Amino acid sequence: MKSCLRYAAIFLLTLLPLIALSQPFKHKYFDPNVNVNALVLEADAWFKENGIGPGKGWKTYQRWRYEYERRFYPSGDRSLFDPQIATKEYAQFKTHQPTAKAAGMPGHWTFRGPDNATNILPPSWAAGLGQIAAVWGGAATADTVYLGSRSGGFWKTNDGGSSWHSTTQDLPAMGVVDIEVHPDRHNEVWIVTRHAAGYSYGLLKSTDFGETWNATSLSFGPQQAYLGEFVMASADSFFVSTNAGIQRSTDGGATWASCYSGNMITIVGHPANSQILYGLDNNNLGQLRRSTNGGQTWTNHAITGNSGYPFMAVSAAAPDWIYVGSSSGIFKSTNQGSTWANISVDPTNSGIMTLGVSATQPNEIYAGSLNQYKTTDGGANWTVFADWVNYFGSNYVHADMRVFRTWGNRIFTGTDGFLGYSSDNGQTWTKINQGTGVKEFYRIGCSVMDAEDIVGGSQ
Repeated sequence: MKSCLRYAAIFLLTLLPLIALSQPFKHKYFDPNVNVNALVLEADAWFKENGIGPGKGWKTYQRWRYEYERRFYPSGDRSLFDPQIATKEYAQFKTHQPTAKAAGMPGHWTFRGPDNATNILPPSWAAGLGQIAAVWGGAATADTVYLGSRSGGFWKTNDGGSSWHSTTQDLPAMGVVDIEVHPDRHNEVWIVTRHAAGYSYGLLKSTDFGETWNATSLSFGPQQAYLGEFVMASADSFFVSTNAGIQRSTDGGATWASCYSGNMITIVGHPANSQILYGLDNNNLGQLRRSTNGGQTWTNHAITGNSGYPFMAVSAAAPDWIYVGSSSGIFKSTNQGSTWANISVDPTNSGIMTLGVSATQPNEIYAGSLNQYKTTDGGANWTVFADWVNYFGSNYVHADMRVFRTWGNRIFTGTDGFLGYSSDNGQTWTKINQGTGVKEFYRIGCSVMDAEDIVGGSQ
């Protein structure tokens, strides 16, 4: 009985921030164009009307308010804060110590962990290493995998997860929220960077399989947008979503220009036609934006019934189909977004956080939140195929899905705890990023009595 109660308590505690997805202002927390003081007034008014009880997101809001009111006091104007301060300070440091490295400095810095979820003591029911925000696993074999973490940068493995190393340790502290590899030149890797606070260092490019990185022309100064998703529509046609619109390149990423103005929260390319692109604008969650001419012009198409924060997925097996999922349910279009049908309620019952679809079976849909849910009949029936409550089970995956991607029978899901991998269509899962230093510490404290005693609060 005690064990059951403990599981139930943990479940409820984790559920609280997820239900907060229904907050109409949550997307503004990390938007640099929104005044902090104005957002506080909006949020306070919402909580006054809706209450602060369980499931309202009150604690999440208070954590954000505590951090941001202090940072932008008294005006609340985020434009007065230079998000490039870490980059500038690091550049100055390198000027004075040009040979210094984050690693390989005896007597200076030593990595102390944690880097193994099973070594966290005392034993934790759902121990994790940190939030995984991006993954790429489309190489010829399953040995090569790239991951991006919310605050721990870019990591890669060439042996299927047995060993990992980071190649962004000597860059300013950053998160990586999307990863793409050129379809013809696999040495060419692109990462979308975004700090945990929302600010972006721009789009970075590697030409040596992610070992070294170079800035691109898609970067931002102090008055910056933050980047979201990267779509490689063809060998030369690239798109990146931002809270200020969509940036487009028609020359393989050499130059960029805006092709859409608005807070574009997600974009997806048509699997078979590089001229067709779909997007969802945060200013109108009930409409799909569609371009049929490579982003030059856009048309609006109503997704009747959707009011929740949406996620989108397409399948090469049915290239004209589109799925959109949110707390309002699962919606499907079979004609490139012209018309829509609501095919299912939200199977997670706690707010969809990821949405995926099989590349070979277009009626096989995946929806993630606390658990990962799957349907093989187009949304009529759903089953749990990745379960965070069953900690000792073969289908255990940490809660809070952040990214979900498939390549053939390879399935990857990034969560708040680790990167999960399945090679058998989701029947069994393994933690494959043991050894990565991606845990995000909010605060640390050291004992005045024993220098070896360190306490930290982390994600």
